[in-house]
Amino acid sequence: MENHGGTMSLLDPNLEECRTSRPVAGRRGWIRLFFVLVAFALILDVLPGSLPFLNTPKDVLSSLLNRIGLWQGEWPLFAPNPVVDNGWVSADLFDSEGNQFTWNTPHWVQTNAWERFYKFRHLNYNNRIALLHNARAVHDLSDYLARTVSTDRKNKVVDLLAPPTEEGSVDDQKAPLPVREVKLFKIHKEMILSEGESFPSRDETIWTLRTEPLLKKGYSD
Repeated sequence: MENHGGTMSLLDPNLEECRTSRPVAGRRGWIRLFFVLVAFALILDVLPGSLPFLNTPKDVLSSLLNRIGLWQGEWPLFAPNPVVDNGWVSADLFDSEGNQFTWNTPHWVQTNAWERFYKFRHLNYNNRIALLHNARAVHDLSDYLARTVSTDRKNKVVDLLAPPTEEGSVDDQKAPLPVREVKLFKIHKEMILSEGESFPSRDETIWTLRTEPLLKKGYSD
C-alpha cells in the first residue's frame, strides 16, 4: 500500500514483476528460436551429400541461403568425394601486331603453406571463375588483364616457328602496344582415380591436363 498525494493505492509487487518480465521472456524466446534455426541450417548445410534423404532439404536450404546471400557454396574438400584437381587460369594476349603474351595464375601446388593461407581467396577465385554462373567475372578478368598486362617485347612468348632474334634487337626496343585480343582458359590438372580406389602416394599419382576455353574477347581504341 502506498500513499500518493493523500490517496491510497494498492500495488502488488508480484503482479508488477510479472508484467515487466513478460516482454523480456518473449524477446528471449525469439532470440533462442533464431539461434536454434541458425544452428539447424548450419548442421544441415554441412552434412554430406552422400545421404540421399538429405538431398531435397539441402537443395531447398541452399536455394534459400543463396537468395539472401548467406550460402557458402559447395564444400567438396572432405570425404566421400574430395576435390582431386589442381588447376590454374591462363590467358593469351595479343597486341595490334599479333604478338602473343601469356599470363598465368600461380600454380598453388608449387607455393608454400603461408602463401596459400593468406591468398586463399585468390585460390578460390581462380577455382570458381570457370563456373557458368560466374561468366560476368570472366569478362571482368579479361578487361583487367587487357589494362594491366605489359606487352613489352621482352615478355613475348617464344614462337618456335619464328627465326630467333638477338637480345636487345630493334623489335625488343619497340614501345609496348595496346592489347587487341584476350583468350582465357582454365587449365584443369586432374588426378586419375578409379572408383573405390584409395588415394595413391605422391610418387604414384597420375595427373592429366585438360584445357577449358573460357572467353575470347577483342578490344579497340
